[in-house]
Formats: sequence, structure tokens, C-alpha cells
Amino acid sequence: MTKWRGLFFFVTISLSVHVHSQWFLVNDLNIESADFLNDSTGLLIVNAGDSSYVFKTTDYGSSWDTVFSHYANILFKDVCYATADTCFLCGSSNLFRKSTDRGDTWFSPSDNPPNLRELDFRNGSLGYGASGDGGPTLASTNDGGQTWTVNLEYGARDLFFVDDCNGAGIIGTRYFNTSDCGQNWQDDTLSTNNRSFDCLWKFDNDHIVLAATGGFGTYYGFNFGSVLLSDDNGETYTLIDIPYMQVPRNLFFESDDLGYLVGNPYQGFEYSVLKTTDGGTTWGYQNIGIFPPTNYYPDIYDVLCTSPGNCYALGQGLHRTTNGGGEVNEAWIVLSQPEITLSANSVLFYPNPSSDFVSVQGIPPSMTYIIRISDMAGRIIKSESNKSKIDIHELTTGMYLISIEFDQGRIVKRLLKE
Repeated sequence: MTKWRGLFFFVTISLSVHVHSQWFLVNDLNIESADFLNDSTGLLIVNAGDSSYVFKTTDYGSSWDTVFSHYANILFKDVCYATADTCFLCGSSNLFRKSTDRGDTWFSPSDNPPNLRELDFRNGSLGYGASGDGGPTLASTNDGGQTWTVNLEYGARDLFFVDDCNGAGIIGTRYFNTSDCGQNWQDDTLSTNNRSFDCLWKFDNDHIVLAATGGFGTYYGFNFGSVLLSDDNGETYTLIDIPYMQVPRNLFFESDDLGYLVGNPYQGFEYSVLKTTDGGTTWGYQNIGIFPPTNYYPDIYDVLCTSPGNCYALGQGLHRTTNGGGEVNEAWIVLSQPEITLSANSVLFYPNPSSDFVSVQGIPPSMTYIIRISDMAGRIIKSESNKSKIDIHELTTGMYLISIEFDQGRIVKRLLKE
């Protein structure tokens, strides 16, 4: 194994200049992904030109062993510990590798792995993978990656499982979940004001936190990040605007209250690492040193804590804190007005079939909407605004489309007139 050591002279200067920083720079590699087994031991992915590397540290990131590398434009995407000994790695061109000795050596456990960029292994056998690149893929394995069950309907840029079989994924404006170990996935949300989901955290089957990009603020005047909180598994959200984090990248919660959000700050603002102490209702930034090659605050792609207070933030460099990042600074992000979304499962038209009236259930009283009934060719036959009961006596017997249209989109279902 090749020993790699950080630029210690550079790091020493960085620490002397940014003595206020609670997140200190361990090394200045441009890091794709990482996972830590404990406070000191971890695996880290670096993509450099046409080569990809997996490094391993046992001394808190101060030095690294090169345990795996690949050339010919194969880019590593994600690495994770499944157990204390078993690790998994995925990358472009269907690259999938496994280690059973804590990442020291790697082998291919499958002759035909799916194309993956995101991994979530529950143990050495049960695991999940996803990709939103070059066609959607969601996959699950029960034998440590030898064989996979693949769903080509959905892809994901982030996955999160609260236990072995209950999890969720996001891609674009879609949030979907599974309760049967990935055998079936349910698409549960519609578009949220043009915001594109970047990452999620799922406390349980109801309470979720999402971070998104794509809101346009009339006051701030630029594209910015958002946090969305839901207590009903994505049926409705409360929206929090984060104007100075341009692209949220990842979430990590140490507890129900204490959590971190990292991303790309806007034009040099110190918003690389945000922290919440109230479950995500309010957020404030933490001190992190300016990244010397750019003289801007760094882009951070991932964050994880291996024990209370001992956390790593990675992207433009590997940053570490031993006190939870210290205090939260000024400019706490305030709660905006609740934003309401609807899912196909939350809206019910009943009775269906019907011969006289159709009622609608599951729409918040404050929402304005239009209900339209169309024939199967799409011709609108009847339209009503903000009514909870629709008279269909005049319709002839047969199948129709009934839709509810609101600001964020439209839900369409079939209606059988008897």
C-alpha cells in the first residue's frame, strides 16, 4: 500500500490564520465521498483527472494509505462500511467492489452489478443502491452484492433507510419510499415550487427533512437553497429558505434536535456548514476556514459524525471538529410560511364508481384548486372551482378522468360513472 500524507506545512499555516475556525482543515484533497468506522478510521474517495483512489486512514485523517485505485476514466462515487470488517464501493461503468478486511483489499462480488452512485448497506448482506445518471436505477441485494433486484422505474441521488426495510429516495422533484425492503417503491410527492431535492434525512416513517435547490427569492434575487420539514411522510411541508447556501449537499443528524447541513456557499459567504439545535426549524452557520487555493469558503459535499462532537466535513478538503463545530453564529435562518404539496395518495375522490355525486377529501382548507372532469380523449366536460362535492348526474355511463389542479401541479385519477 502506498502511503499518502497531507500537506502539513500548509495545514499549519491555515490553522494559524484561521484561529477562529471550529472546523479545522486536515488535508486539502478534493474529496468525492467518505465513510468512517469510528473516530479515527475511515475510507475516502478522491477522483483526480482520469484516476480514482480509495484512501484509508487510522489516525483521524492525518495520513492515508492508498488501498485501491483505478484508471481509464472509471470514477468512484460512493464508499460505505456495512460492518466493522465489510465495506462496499461503487463507481461509473458498473464498477462495484467489496472488502472483507476493513478496506485493505478489494474484489468484485458480482459478474453483473447494476450502475450505482449511491450506497446504503444495512449489514454485510442486505444493502441498497441507486443511480440517477444515465437512466434511473434502484437496486437491492440480500447476499452482499452477488445478485441484485433492480427497479428501472426510479432512480435516486440520495437514499436513506431508517431500518432494514423502511427507506426513501429523492431525485429531481420526486420523493418516494419503500416499506418492503425495496421490492416496491411508492412515489409520494409532486413538484415543490420548482425546487429540486438534493438530500434527505428520515427520522422515522413520518418525520423527514429534505434539502433542495431552485427557489427564487424576490428579496435575495438569486437561486438559493431550502430546507423542507415534513411530519406526515412528505404529504405536506414547511419550507425554510437558506439564501446564502446556493446548493445544499448533505444532511446529518446526531439526534432529533442536533443536525448539520453542508453545501456550496453563495459567492464566498461563510455558509459551508450550517447547524440546527431544534430539529431543523432554524439554522445558523459555523466557522470554517477559507480554502486557500480559491480564497473562498469551501464547497462541502458531505458531513458525518462518528461520536458526539467528533465530525468530518468533506469536499474541498477534509475538515474535522472535536466539539461539534462550536457555537452557531449569527444570521439564523427564519421559518418561512408553510408550503403545501399534495400527493396522489393524500387526495381521495369518493365514491368511485358513482352515479350521482363525487366528493373530494384530503385538500387543506386554505388551498385554492380547480376540479375538472374529462373524457378519455382529454376533452373537458365539467369544471368546478374550490368545491368539495361534484354533481355528475348528467354524465353518461363510462370511464372519465377527474383531476385536481393547484399552484404546484395536478393530480389525475380515473372515475367510473355508473
